[in-house]
Amino acid sequence: LENPDEADATYEKNIGYAADQAKEYGIEIVLENIVMPDYYLVFPDQAADIVRRLERKNLKLRFDAFHAQRAQGNLTDFLENNLDIVGHIQVAGVPGRNEPDKFN
Repeated sequence: LENPDEADATYEKNIGYAADQAKEYGIEIVLENIVMPDYYLVFPDQAADIVRRLERKNLKLRFDAFHAQRAQGNLTDFLENNLDIVGHIQVAGVPGRNEPDKFN
């Protein structure tokens, strides 16, 4: 990106707009980090910071344990500090993305 700060501002403006529009219909918007090349939100902390900055009651995190562990680890600490803004939790084992108790 030539201007990452400008990209961040545009992204946040668009997410805020979407949350405002969705609120009128009682819809909750969730942001999720994904560990994938060129994906904008890679780290759970990055998504949590956006949710907190935008301060929309209908804007939450989609916490995917698989992606969160791959991106930054410390799942328990992250959840303890951010459970108030989590709207959905998805669980899958790392590294195989299978059931958490399934071993190969």
